[in-house]
Amino acid sequence: MNDEERMQALEAKCQYLEGRIDTLERLFMNQQQQPQGALAQVRDQLDRDRREDHVWISGLTRNQHATLQMIRNGKSDDEIADRFGIGLSSAKSRSVQIRAKIGNALDVSVRNRNVLVKVANDAFIGMDADRYFAMAGIPVDWDDNWDETDRKLNADLYR
Repeated sequence: MNDEERMQALEAKCQYLEGRIDTLERLFMNQQQQPQGALAQVRDQLDRDRREDHVWISGLTRNQHATLQMIRNGKSDDEIADRFGIGLSSAKSRSVQIRAKIGNALDVSVRNRNVLVKVANDAFIGMDADRYFAMAGIPVDWDDNWDETDRKLNADLYR
């Protein structure tokens, strides 16, 4: 990751954190009289924020989830193409489409794989496996546990 990419990733994370800080400050300012209530509200807000972090995940297709898992695990476009039985240009296109969807959903620039991996890893922190499966249609560890039998189990991924 070059310096410009690092700066972009850091700026995106800073914007996100600044929004959370503003929310927490508002909650504390509104609840100065009731510290117990403020703590409960902060917890509720953090839970809502975490759910919002995951909203973009539900906007991806099943194929995009599988591709994203492979990208998160460091697989190359060639490996993605081989796995799904598609051309290299189709594998690259999937990555571009995923970056565009995530960038639009989060209103950040996701220019390259490194930024994509960072954003995805941040969102997967604390992700409940059952909740992910309900959104994605594949297990959160699909790529980690992949073997050839998956071609029959999830034939729709291999078109």
